[in-house]
Amino acid sequence: DINEYSSDDSSKKNSTIENIPSRSLRSNKGKIPYTLRDYVMSIDTTITTPKNYNDILALPQSEQLKWKEAMQKEMESIRKLNVYTPSKVPENKKIIGTR
Repeated sequence: DINEYSSDDSSKKNSTIENIPSRSLRSNKGKIPYTLRDYVMSIDTTITTPKNYNDILALPQSEQLKWKEAMQKEMESIRKLNVYTPSKVPENKKIIGTR
C-alpha cells in the first residue's frame, strides 16, 4: 500500500512539472518593443496651439490659412446658432473682457 501512494505522488509531481511553461532567456533591455515604436515617433511631432491671433500670424502661410479657415467655420456656426446678439456699446460704458 505504501508503494502505491508513493508512486502516485511521484507521477503527480512529474505531471505538474511538465505543465509549467518555459521562459525565454533572451534579454530585451534597452530595446523598444516593435508595437510601441509608432508611439515614440508621435512624441516628436507635437502640435502647438496658437494662443491668440498674433501667434497665428507668426506661423507659415499654409498654417495661417488652416487656422483662418477654422476661425471662419467657428464664426459661421456661432451666427447660425444665434449664440449671441450683437449690440452697440452705450457711450461712457466699459466693455467687460473675455478670456
